[in-house]
Amino acid sequence: MNWVKISGAIMMETIKKHLLSLVDTNQINNTIKGWQSVNLLAELDIKTTKKKVDELLSQYRTFVRLADEEFEPKVTTTYSLEPKSLTNQIHRPIENAVVFKVTAQEEILKINKAINKLNAYDRQRLYDKYLCKRQYPDKILIAKYIESESGYYKLLERAQLRFAESYENGRLLKFL
Repeated sequence: MNWVKISGAIMMETIKKHLLSLVDTNQINNTIKGWQSVNLLAELDIKTTKKKVDELLSQYRTFVRLADEEFEPKVTTTYSLEPKSLTNQIHRPIENAVVFKVTAQEEILKINKAINKLNAYDRQRLYDKYLCKRQYPDKILIAKYIESESGYYKLLERAQLRFAESYENGRLLKFL
């Protein structure tokens, strides 16, 4: 029985050595170095991308309010629901409200879809920063995560960039 184990181990070691002798290790090392040097996001404008993510996610609470709020038409002194303006153009407040509501609902769905593509840590960080009903200052979030200020902003940036990648297939990504 022991002889079988020993011969099996020797056979595996022999096969391993034989396979390694067939492979040019320099070629493998060069290939790995080549993969490491290819960075698809090397030309990413991080500052602009983060700004676009911040602008979009900062509007999330507004989208939620617009999407859930029922529109009450404004009644004028003449009880008209579509008052004319000085330019003789008819305003359509009901239609505008419906458009705003639908647009807000669509944005919420797109943001939620992108957020759900992220890992739990990035989702939590973005939720606490942008999506939570109660808006906390960064100092409170830094204390919540028990990390340094620079560490907090580094991880927030990573979450923002990952969100930019996942939002509508990278629509928020900006390149140099």
